[in-house]
Amino acid sequence: MKLEIQERRYLHFDRPFFGDVALAMVSDPDRVARWSFMPFLHIDLEKVRVKRQVDGSLVPDTKKRPIYYAAHKDAALYFYYSEKLGSIYESLLDRLGISECVTAFRKSRGMCNIHFAHEVFQEIGKHEQCTVHTFDVSSFFENLDHKILKRLWERLLGTQGLPVDHYSIFKSITRYSYVDRVAAFLAFEISSPEGGAFKRRHICEADEFRERIRDAGLIHRHTDSNSAEWETKGIPQGSPISALLSNLYMMDFDLAVAAAVRNLGGIYRRYCDDIVCVVPDGSGVDIEALIKVEIAKLKLEIHSTKSTIHQFRRVNGALVCKEQRPVQYLGFLFDGKSIRLRTVALSRYYAKMRRGVRAVDRARKGADLEAGTQTKMRTKALHRRYTYLGRRNFLSYAHRAAEIMGSKAIRKQLKPHLARFTSYVQMKDDHWLRRSAISFESLRVWYLSRKG
Repeated sequence: MKLEIQERRYLHFDRPFFGDVALAMVSDPDRVARWSFMPFLHIDLEKVRVKRQVDGSLVPDTKKRPIYYAAHKDAALYFYYSEKLGSIYESLLDRLGISECVTAFRKSRGMCNIHFAHEVFQEIGKHEQCTVHTFDVSSFFENLDHKILKRLWERLLGTQGLPVDHYSIFKSITRYSYVDRVAAFLAFEISSPEGGAFKRRHICEADEFRERIRDAGLIHRHTDSNSAEWETKGIPQGSPISALLSNLYMMDFDLAVAAAVRNLGGIYRRYCDDIVCVVPDGSGVDIEALIKVEIAKLKLEIHSTKSTIHQFRRVNGALVCKEQRPVQYLGFLFDGKSIRLRTVALSRYYAKMRRGVRAVDRARKGADLEAGTQTKMRTKALHRRYTYLGRRNFLSYAHRAAEIMGSKAIRKQLKPHLARFTSYVQMKDDHWLRRSAISFESLRVWYLSRKG
């Protein structure tokens, strides 16, 4: 089947680049060897989590994840080479017999997090006594060593030294530059990615880029914090090739740990930097020590505070977790009896639902003030986005998980969602529709005068 370069609609320094013209360019090794790469755009995705302290108090903890997305031409190139390398990588996993161990960033398996988590929970249920180890690699993408990555890339291709086109890409992904997206948008008075995308196809022309970005000193290089030299580790998370390279980087680790755990009668699974091992009790092997030794060979470290050990055993036929707290994996919790969604996932869903309703409420009020009428909120789109009526939302994913995992607990967690959604919409409607005619007219005069 012919590979297609799809259009990417985000706003960047260059125009969207796709179709047959794009495919012809990115598939020409001589052209790729001379490719001029643009800086990435950089943003920090923030997640606020609430952590319970020893004294029982709840303290918010903000986690930042740096994301870099490539210019359209560069993204097309990365995508093409990711597909080429990916087919070789998939064949290698099959030959080594560890295809089932690597679960993230792979299209060929036709599975998702629901299946991966369910498989692990089913494996736990097969044993009379077993221990579940979970590990998290510290700052994974930021610490991938460039020399190790290059060596593994060469080994995948079966070459001594990278071909010139592959080396061009390797150099761009290890010696990369970037521009903070907020700074770039401010330089061209773009209010938001969404607003800017409707008004323009790209951020700027080449001469404007040189004047307002490059000459203004907005381009940052991925250099060592203690020197001006290029950093020797780290690749940008977010490019179309970064996910594949992260899997390739862990190849030797996957092979060693999978073989060791399999010999013990257990299973090993890795989803990006999340690692889980299910091992029958009585093996006498220190799994934690094994993981740390193998990860150190890749110049990476295990995040000690995110590593857990859970011991399961059957008591009167029922599977019980000794630690009396569920094992957590890929957004699901398992205590030996039931599978549930993480409470933080539900909290995040309800927060998004309330934000979505408030946004529609604001739009409704603006339209009503323009027209001089008070109307009920239109909820068709909201139902598709935040209730079970939608086909591709959190609720549809959660219901699918409940079906695949056979979890009554998940269905029970989801049961209140429609009542909460309806109640919140009704509250917004009541607040707006109960406003008196005099109050509404006064607000309308103020609103129209403000619009000028």
